[in-house]
Amino acid sequence: MSAIPFEALLPQSGQLTSAMAQRWIIAALAVARALHEHDAGLYPADPICLPAARELYDAWRRWSEGADALLHRARLLSDAEIPEMNLLRDEIGRIQSMLGMPPDLIAKRREQALRGDVRPLEEVRRELRAGDRR
Repeated sequence: MSAIPFEALLPQSGQLTSAMAQRWIIAALAVARALHEHDAGLYPADPICLPAARELYDAWRRWSEGADALLHRARLLSDAEIPEMNLLRDEIGRIQSMLGMPPDLIAKRREQALRGDVRPLEEVRRELRAGDRR
Protein backbone atom coordinates (compact mmCIF):
# COMPACT_ATOMS: atom_id res chain seq x y z
CA MET A 1 0.00 0.00 0.00
CA SER A 2 1.42 3.39 -0.87
CA ALA A 3 0.34 6.98 -0.73
CA ILE A 4 0.88 9.65 -3.36
CA PRO A 5 4.27 11.31 -2.84
CA PHE A 6 2.89 14.86 -2.79
CA GLU A 7 6.24 16.54 -2.26
CA ALA A 8 7.64 14.78 -5.34
CA LEU A 9 4.74 15.86 -7.54
CA LEU A 10 4.38 19.47 -6.43
CA PRO A 11 5.97 22.11 -8.64
CA GLN A 12 9.35 22.91 -7.12
CA SER A 13 9.95 26.23 -8.84
CA GLY A 14 7.45 28.24 -6.83
CA GLN A 15 4.71 27.93 -9.45
CA LEU A 16 2.12 26.73 -6.94
CA THR A 17 -0.97 28.92 -7.10
CA SER A 18 -3.80 29.04 -4.57
CA ALA A 19 -6.05 27.13 -6.97
CA MET A 20 -3.41 24.45 -7.49
CA ALA A 21 -2.79 24.19 -3.75
CA GLN A 22 -6.51 23.81 -3.11
CA ARG A 23 -6.72 20.93 -5.61
CA TRP A 24 -3.69 19.23 -4.03
CA ILE A 25 -5.17 19.65 -0.56
CA ILE A 26 -8.46 18.14 -1.70
CA ALA A 27 -6.50 15.25 -3.25
CA ALA A 28 -4.54 14.73 -0.01
CA LEU A 29 -7.78 14.62 1.98
CA ALA A 30 -9.21 12.10 -0.50
CA VAL A 31 -6.16 9.86 -0.03
CA ALA A 32 -6.61 10.14 3.74
CA ARG A 33 -10.27 9.06 3.42
CA ALA A 34 -9.17 6.08 1.32
CA LEU A 35 -6.52 5.10 3.88
CA HIS A 36 -9.04 5.46 6.71
CA GLU A 37 -11.07 2.66 5.11
CA HIS A 38 -8.28 0.31 6.23
CA ASP A 39 -7.85 1.64 9.77
CA ALA A 40 -9.50 -1.43 11.30
CA GLY A 41 -6.37 -3.37 10.30
CA LEU A 42 -3.93 -0.99 11.95
CA TYR A 43 -3.89 -2.71 15.36
CA PRO A 44 -4.73 -6.37 14.73
CA ALA A 45 -5.35 -8.80 17.57
CA ASP A 46 -3.80 -11.59 15.48
CA PRO A 47 0.02 -11.24 15.26
CA ILE A 48 -0.03 -12.86 11.82
CA CYS A 49 -1.68 -9.66 10.53
CA LEU A 50 1.13 -7.41 11.82
CA PRO A 51 2.98 -7.19 8.45
CA ALA A 52 -0.12 -5.69 6.80
CA ALA A 53 -0.57 -3.36 9.77
CA ARG A 54 3.03 -2.20 9.41
CA GLU A 55 2.43 -1.48 5.71
CA LEU A 56 -0.66 0.58 6.55
CA TYR A 57 1.28 2.41 9.26
CA ASP A 58 4.05 3.18 6.74
CA ALA A 59 1.47 4.40 4.21
CA TRP A 60 0.09 6.74 6.87
CA ARG A 61 3.63 7.93 7.70
CA ARG A 62 4.34 8.70 4.04
CA TRP A 63 0.96 10.42 3.69
CA SER A 64 1.66 12.53 6.77
CA GLU A 65 5.08 13.60 5.50
CA GLY A 66 3.72 14.51 2.07
CA ALA A 67 0.63 16.25 3.42
CA ASP A 68 2.75 18.22 5.87
CA ALA A 69 5.04 19.38 3.04
CA LEU A 70 1.97 20.34 1.02
CA LEU A 71 0.49 22.28 3.93
CA HIS A 72 3.78 24.11 4.41
CA ARG A 73 3.87 25.08 0.72
CA ALA A 74 0.22 26.17 0.78
CA ARG A 75 0.84 28.39 3.82
CA LEU A 76 3.57 30.21 1.91
CA LEU A 77 0.94 31.56 -0.47
CA SER A 78 0.14 34.88 1.17
CA ASP A 79 -3.00 35.37 -0.92
CA ALA A 80 -4.31 31.89 -0.10
CA GLU A 81 -7.81 31.62 1.31
CA ILE A 82 -8.06 27.84 1.13
CA PRO A 83 -10.85 26.58 3.41
CA GLU A 84 -9.66 22.95 3.18
CA MET A 85 -6.28 23.94 4.63
CA ASN A 86 -7.65 23.75 8.18
CA LEU A 87 -9.16 20.33 7.47
CA LEU A 88 -5.79 19.10 6.22
CA ARG A 89 -3.97 20.57 9.23
CA ASP A 90 -6.38 18.80 11.60
CA GLU A 91 -6.07 15.49 9.75
CA ILE A 92 -2.28 15.71 9.81
CA GLY A 93 -2.42 16.29 13.57
CA ARG A 94 -4.64 13.26 14.12
CA ILE A 95 -2.44 11.05 11.98
CA GLN A 96 0.78 12.26 13.59
CA SER A 97 -0.72 11.40 16.98
CA MET A 98 -1.61 7.94 15.72
CA LEU A 99 1.93 7.53 14.36
CA GLY A 100 3.15 7.77 17.95
CA MET A 101 1.55 4.36 18.51
CA PRO A 102 3.01 1.91 15.96
CA PRO A 103 1.33 -1.48 15.53
CA ASP A 104 4.24 -3.33 17.17
CA LEU A 105 3.95 -1.20 20.32
CA ILE A 106 0.22 -1.82 20.58
CA ALA A 107 0.79 -5.56 20.00
CA LYS A 108 3.34 -5.57 22.81
CA ARG A 109 0.92 -3.75 25.14
CA ARG A 110 -1.85 -6.19 24.21
CA GLU A 111 0.44 -9.14 25.08
CA GLN A 112 1.27 -7.53 28.43
CA ALA A 113 -2.42 -7.11 29.22
CA LEU A 114 -3.20 -10.70 28.24
CA ARG A 115 -0.41 -11.91 30.54
CA GLY A 116 -1.89 -9.85 33.34
CA ASP A 117 1.15 -7.59 33.46
CA VAL A 118 -0.93 -4.50 34.26
CA ARG A 119 -1.30 -2.02 37.09
CA PRO A 120 -4.64 -1.36 38.77
CA LEU A 121 -6.07 2.09 38.13
CA GLU A 122 -6.08 2.95 41.83
CA GLU A 123 -2.34 2.29 42.02
CA VAL A 124 -1.73 4.62 39.09
CA ARG A 125 -3.91 7.30 40.70
CA ARG A 126 -2.01 7.00 43.99
CA GLU A 127 1.31 7.39 42.21
CA LEU A 128 0.05 10.41 40.30
CA ARG A 129 -1.17 12.03 43.50
CA ALA A 130 2.14 11.27 45.22
CA GLY A 131 3.96 12.96 42.36
CA ASP A 132 1.93 16.13 42.92
CA ARG A 133 3.14 16.33 46.52
CA ARG A 134 6.83 16.14 45.68
